[in-house]
Amino acid sequence: MSETTAYEALESVRALRELHAAIGTRLDGVLADARTEDEAAQAALMLLRVLAMSVEVSADGHPRAPHFTRMDTPGRKVGGDNPDAEYDSLRLNGAHRYRIRGNAGTVAHLSMTFTAAAGERRSTFDYRNQSSLGLDGDGDFTLVLAPTEPSEAGTWIKTPEGPYSILIRQFIGDRTQESLATYSVEVLDDAEQLALVPHRDGEIAAGIRGATGAFRFMTSLNRMVHPELFDTPHQFVITNSDALGADVSGMDNLYMLATYDLGADEALVVDLQPLDAVYWNIAVMTRFHETLNHRSRPTSRTNAEVTPEADGSIRLVLTHGRPVHPNWLDTAGHRYGVLILRWVGPRDAVVDPPSARVVAAEDLDAVLDAGR
Repeated sequence: MSETTAYEALESVRALRELHAAIGTRLDGVLADARTEDEAAQAALMLLRVLAMSVEVSADGHPRAPHFTRMDTPGRKVGGDNPDAEYDSLRLNGAHRYRIRGNAGTVAHLSMTFTAAAGERRSTFDYRNQSSLGLDGDGDFTLVLAPTEPSEAGTWIKTPEGPYSILIRQFIGDRTQESLATYSVEVLDDAEQLALVPHRDGEIAAGIRGATGAFRFMTSLNRMVHPELFDTPHQFVITNSDALGADVSGMDNLYMLATYDLGADEALVVDLQPLDAVYWNIAVMTRFHETLNHRSRPTSRTNAEVTPEADGSIRLVLTHGRPVHPNWLDTAGHRYGVLILRWVGPRDAVVDPPSARVVAAEDLDAVLDAGR
């Protein structure tokens, strides 16, 4: 028996082979769903980006010596992330107690979603935002994460048995004006001894399988989040986390989603009535819920970055690289894609969805002039 064969029985080896197979399966899936060569090629890169994020968040998560993991990077905005946001993830375990200290900064919205595994999806066992973090007069907060009520000062988060995670969302209206929140985590009991315990086969396997599950899920969003919209482009639907699930959506948010299909000489004009919300943004994403070139192209806008019409309504104009309007959005070269509006606060509002109409590029200036 070779050494390689001898190690095949390790759970970590089996888990890695499962991940390897999942990569091939999801590649087949995105290639089947793509409609252009560009979509297929960029979807291949998207798989790598999701894989990198899944490994960093899940396989490298270390509940005995925990750290916050940045989910998005200057080149990575996958999984339907808001480009005007910062996302951090933390992997913990109910076998240990933790304390999180931080400051809320001045961002438009800050929230923490606490989830644990529940089959193929994750379920929420606690949720906090600025109003429930226990902020003091300086915006500082302390959370104590424990299965029973702690003696330490701070806001108690009752934790479940076994692994769980925290997703922190910071929604930013204007990066030149707002200060990001800051936070750190520590183990409360036997921290030094716990950090020295080596990773063993079963624990490593669990981390790899967690990464595999996240990879499968995040690369399949186009088949899970209102896939019927690809058959009826330019028609918005309204939903919230009750339907989408808290593992992919914020609990304070009302969402408006549509797909688009724009020829090379077409534009999409979107009109909406702004809601009474502390924050909103719109993002342009690929078929696979990835925002491309979000640092260099106007593929998203917030309520702080739009110019209203004379009647207070908001008009947005989506084009292929042609700046035609103060509220211009860029497709980043994609004929097909997804539009996602997030409204923070009015999650249960009953409102009309935005209207959208395709306009020939040669007629666009006249249409926009007529709307003034």
